[in-house]
Amino acid sequence: MDPEKLKAKAVEKGVITQEEAEAMSHGQALRLIFAPGFSTAEKVSDVSGRGVGMDVVRSNIEKLKGVIELESAVGKGSTVKIKIPLTLAILPTLHCKVGSERYGIPLASVKETVRMPCSEVQTIRGKSVVKLREEILPLAFLREVLDVESAPLPELCVVVLQVGAQRLGCVVDDTIGQEEVVIKPLDAIKHICPTPFFSGAAILGNGTITLIVDVSELMRLVHAGGGPQEDISIDNRQLTIDNSKDVFMALLVEDGGAEQYALPIKPIKKIENIPASEIEIVGGRKVVRNDGNVLPVVHLYDITNFPPSKPESDVYLVIMGEDAERTGLVVNGLRGIKPIDRREAEDCFSSGGIAFSMVLGGRVTLVIADGTVFQRSRDYLNSQRASSAMEAALVSQKRGRILVADDSAVARESIRKFLLESGFDVVLAVDGKDALQKLSGIDLVVTDLEMPEMNGYELTRAIKKEHPGLPIIMVTTRDGEEDRLEGLKAGVDDYQAKLDGLKLVHSVQRHIKR
Repeated sequence: MDPEKLKAKAVEKGVITQEEAEAMSHGQALRLIFAPGFSTAEKVSDVSGRGVGMDVVRSNIEKLKGVIELESAVGKGSTVKIKIPLTLAILPTLHCKVGSERYGIPLASVKETVRMPCSEVQTIRGKSVVKLREEILPLAFLREVLDVESAPLPELCVVVLQVGAQRLGCVVDDTIGQEEVVIKPLDAIKHICPTPFFSGAAILGNGTITLIVDVSELMRLVHAGGGPQEDISIDNRQLTIDNSKDVFMALLVEDGGAEQYALPIKPIKKIENIPASEIEIVGGRKVVRNDGNVLPVVHLYDITNFPPSKPESDVYLVIMGEDAERTGLVVNGLRGIKPIDRREAEDCFSSGGIAFSMVLGGRVTLVIADGTVFQRSRDYLNSQRASSAMEAALVSQKRGRILVADDSAVARESIRKFLLESGFDVVLAVDGKDALQKLSGIDLVVTDLEMPEMNGYELTRAIKKEHPGLPIIMVTTRDGEEDRLEGLKAGVDDYQAKLDGLKLVHSVQRHIKR
């Protein structure tokens, strides 16, 4: 497809103006084929020329929470990629707070969450944007989109979303956590109250209702009028800072003290928010399990020798490097991305891990020397003790054998997926009696409460009678005090909400270590 011909036809049919056509990028021009009423056919027939084909295709794919991507080169051909979720019954979501309301965002569209000062927000062509790791990210403030009252916040909580090639920062008051929910359609109320920014609703375990944000509609709102994200990338060139030997971009981090630290951004691959309890000691060295691998990590205070003012339950893991050289830096907080000018450096705080210091935004900023994080990890990885310990850690990831007993096929598969992704072997049982026949070689049992013939309490008593040391975790939507007491009396080791896969995995890891 020729982008110039597409733009000319769109102007001719009144789909866009001449000024909009001139400002369009290659990708935007290709996406014109999805516009309602657009067609390149010279004559209207029963099968072509009405401009409803690709528009209908895209609309139906998005109704299924899918994505359609388009690539084309003149004289070579075109590629259309369609991605459809495997199941629509249970949807993993990130729950966020906006004012007094709670909303869910499909995890499939969430790339990461970041926090940054409000001062990082800039305005380009009337749109709010931030610079995230040298890329311009357009913002959508959910409180404004949904018209929800919300008090001003000291910093931005940005959920970075991606649909196809488009990215968007969704600003919320705070993130609550991840949860798998069963989606209920809103078709019955759409004729009474239009719901353009919601794809459905979910009833949580405590009975409250959470609306699920339609990410595609949110993207369309933000990019309407000014075109998709490529428009903003034009201004990105104007904002690019001279990355010479004197000036470079750095991620600002902190450990809770008065000073902050700057980490060169070039080697950083991604940032994750993790529970501090996930950091383990293997062979005398700190590691975390990440994407199926054991990742060596160092704390910020291991480099600076300045201990944090107080420990945090959740920390940020800054992952750096490529493949075998990959390592992680653990910090308590993120402060955004800023340019660092070496010419403004002072050396009064320089040490083995600190290259120089400077005052940035009114705060003392200590710049971490290039390669320091890698060197700390490399010294350990080159030792024979470390190599053996890491190999042992990788092997141990597959040694946990978990028995999952649940009469619901959907719930069994959901729990199985979470456990497999965390490195455990999983055995499935369709009810309590079936579970009793499959206990050989099992390290831990995850059981539902309400099952036919033999419920979770009865199964727990039967297992504890023959295997008193075998850990048992009960998962259920019933979380009343009486239910928990009954479970404890039966011998249950832990009690978890049925759809919170993340907390379940953490509980399994904790009880297997015992």
